[in-house]
Amino acid sequence: MAAIEAAGLSKHYEGLIAVDDVSFAVSPGEVAGFLGPNGAGKTTTIRMLLGLARPTAGSCAVLGVPYAQLPDPATQVGALLDEGGLHPGRTGRAHLQIAARMGGMLAGRVDDVLGVVELGDAADRRIRTYSLGMRRRLSLAAALLGDPAVLVLDEPANGLDPGGMAWLRDMLRALVLPAASSVGLKELRTG
Repeated sequence: MAAIEAAGLSKHYEGLIAVDDVSFAVSPGEVAGFLGPNGAGKTTTIRMLLGLARPTAGSCAVLGVPYAQLPDPATQVGALLDEGGLHPGRTGRAHLQIAARMGGMLAGRVDDVLGVVELGDAADRRIRTYSLGMRRRLSLAAALLGDPAVLVLDEPANGLDPGGMAWLRDMLRALVLPAASSVGLKELRTG
């Protein structure tokens, strides 16, 4: 079974074709990335995978079923879309504690994921004091809270400096390697 799969996926808006007949499969242990210019439909495809946008045609599945049919999506799929849900007056720790409670996850995971994304020292600072890269790491920590089998990350390196990008590659590699004896890399080109 594919971890993520799309078949003939399309999304049309009034006078605009955002995604046109996209098909792909990502197997467990593979890292796949969408490559394409701005406006090519990468984020729209991710939103359809996560049930946040309804396809005009085609289908998509995560762990063999549409996202909405997953029995416990918060612990099966971690998603990073944007930092819009970060309240600037909360601390990073408080943000993750709220997310853990809402997702029915263990509160002990908060310190674990803060360590993974290397924000332990900044956990009790207000999010308004975080740099763009730190906010991106906090969003990634939220995606990791449920120890998900599948991670869906939209522009995970956005706002990261070169050292942060190297850290992200190493962290993702470390997350994938225990799950698979050989890791494949797919580039899914759009636009």
